[in-house]
Amino acid sequence: MSDRPAADEVEVSVFGPGYGESAVLHLGNGDWAVVDSCVRPGTATPAAIQYLDELGVDISAQVVVVAATHWDDDHVRGFSEVVRASREATIVFSEVVRTEEFMVLAAVSPLTMAKTSGATELAKTLDILQNEGRNFVTARAGLHLWNDSSGSVTMAALSPSQRCIERAREWLAASLPDKLQPLLRTRSTEHGNDASIVISVEIDGEVILLGGDLEEKGVKGWSDVVEGHWPHEGAASVFKVPHHGSSDAHHPQVYDDLLTEDAISVIAPWRRGKGRLPLASDLDRICALKPSSYLTADPGGTGQLTPFRGAVGKMIQQTTLSRQAVHPGFGHVRLRKILGSSDWEVQLDGAALLAC
Repeated sequence: MSDRPAADEVEVSVFGPGYGESAVLHLGNGDWAVVDSCVRPGTATPAAIQYLDELGVDISAQVVVVAATHWDDDHVRGFSEVVRASREATIVFSEVVRTEEFMVLAAVSPLTMAKTSGATELAKTLDILQNEGRNFVTARAGLHLWNDSSGSVTMAALSPSQRCIERAREWLAASLPDKLQPLLRTRSTEHGNDASIVISVEIDGEVILLGGDLEEKGVKGWSDVVEGHWPHEGAASVFKVPHHGSSDAHHPQVYDDLLTEDAISVIAPWRRGKGRLPLASDLDRICALKPSSYLTADPGGTGQLTPFRGAVGKMIQQTTLSRQAVHPGFGHVRLRKILGSSDWEVQLDGAALLAC
């Protein structure tokens, strides 16, 4: 799928390898936005960069916004590379990134956390911005993020709310290393979803809603979104489903009030070890609400490992500490629409499939 969209054509592309996700948007007239980052399996190149290069996009000049919804490592792998390449872009982080608690975490994370942790990746990104003398924007509910010169394209943050920010700060303060003792990597993202940005984009009346990983459990992040100010006259016709379709990110009012009746939903699954999202029950729920729902990859699979067999298998078993199933599936859901037309064109590549 290497054909470039027309100047008056909107695009929403969602990439997902089964662990990680990234969204790439054509905002019209050659302007592009990248939200979150993932790396295609078997490569070291962020999916967004690889795709935009294939289209012949001048990333340094034509990518106008690069945003990290939060710092979970399945949303920011390769993010610093995207930022480095997007020389003219507005860089967006969650408001929590500017807090003292996160700055301390970012300062110590390269020494105390796994190299693949999301906090380490954002620390690397912040260093790049500082060294290159570039600024960044931090997003919170109600903040305008970007618009084009004509005012026909606007991008806004619908989260995190103040109570979500406070919840994330409390967790960060409790998670900082005591006397720089190593942090467990799993703790680095345990409540990062509280800080997640939900982004809405309007392009000549066409609204797109990107749900990040915001959840509804605990601090009730989606309740704050639906009870807050909706910055558009119409509802969204495309929805990047939050938190891999999990039930803990579901709020029925989002589907009732913020999405059009025939809105298209896109889900980037999460698979790690035996963990799976979305569950079959999640897909049943989403498809009952929005039959036009797509997955970037199959979330299924048993997660069972093939037993060791024979002399070679015995040797591997004796020398291997642990192992887990690997799911290499990588998919791309691409939605395109000429402004003013009625229907989105859906294209599926790789492991992407219809969810319903």
